Amino acid sequence: LDLGLETGNKELMKKYAHKTGGIDQIKKIFDACKKVNIETLAFVLEGLPGETLKAIKDTQKLVVELKPTHLVVSTATPFPGTKLREIANKEKRIKNDLEGYKDYTTIDATYVPQTLTKKVLERQILYTYLKVYLRPQKFFYELFNHPKWFLNNISNVIIQMIKR
Repeated sequence: LDLGLETGNKELMKKYAHKTGGIDQIKKIFDACKKVNIETLAFVLEGLPGETLKAIKDTQKLVVELKPTHLVVSTATPFPGTKLREIANKEKRIKNDLEGYKDYTTIDATYVPQTLTKKVLERQILYTYLKVYLRPQKFFYELFNHPKWFLNNISNVIIQMIKR
């Protein structure tokens, strides 16, 4: 079951992810999935407007607590035609004025909120992955059940950490 929790920070959730139903609702859904052995994929956004390092830590804490089967962490990307693009243009904090989507990625921060630096944001995305996948139980589960996928992805995250 793919679940967009987006953020673990209550203030940012109210502002940008109110459709999630809140942190308590998210916890109930993940708990219910675990009880009936439904795998979960948690989608997280980091780098929302106004997001601070503390807010990212709130998200990391929630994701570790939820123990999703899989995790996707992306930067909040200001795609053309979105509210985030309007905010990024207004703040003049967009990476550049890209015409299409070809230069957008989910790990290379195209938009960085005023409260963070690009380096801090991109490192925190990688830390979020590591906090989930390097928990001993998760590490050994993935290593024995999906070794090729796991080793490839963990090595990519570590290489990205070193580059940043």
